[in-house]
Amino acid sequence: MNQFGIIEFLGLMTGVTAIGFGIWQYTITWPLSVVSNAFFAYLFWQSGRYADVSFRMLFISIAFYGWYLWRRDPRGTDALRVSPLDPRIALTVSVASVVSGAGIWTLLKVGSYQGNIFDIVALVLALAAQYSLARKYIESWYVLLVSDILSIGVYYTWHFYFLALLSVLTFGMCLVGLSRWKAAKLFV
Repeated sequence: MNQFGIIEFLGLMTGVTAIGFGIWQYTITWPLSVVSNAFFAYLFWQSGRYADVSFRMLFISIAFYGWYLWRRDPRGTDALRVSPLDPRIALTVSVASVVSGAGIWTLLKVGSYQGNIFDIVALVLALAAQYSLARKYIESWYVLLVSDILSIGVYYTWHFYFLALLSVLTFGMCLVGLSRWKAAKLFV
């Protein structure tokens, strides 16, 4: 296994572990997400995919945000609880996703980005899902499912096979997470 394979594998393992802890709502999911995304940022840096490094920095920022929120709910209660996404927040996140996706696509094309629109859609969906997961909205799992489907193809065409495998694994884990969080919501 070459250096890229080792870094990609470590990113895969910490990413899967982070998602596993997220399914069970353990706060450790967020520091593990920071580590996983740092591995992938390094991988993208070494591969010359500098725009993707900046995207991983966004995921790391959201992970710190989730870490903060899961430690203490900003509404003053001891723990953030699983809840449905408020329609106003859903509209805001949707509009922000479309606008940021269009902006990212435009900026990347000006810089002769080699990816395609599926890369950007998968990215924007994953960012929206991570934000929603940080807030413990059940709907985050649905968005992650769609993002994972797109990401499988994106990473495979980039020849990042462990990342493609991570997307396959996380798709299945998202189904479990959705089920667990729905059950948790019944008791809130």
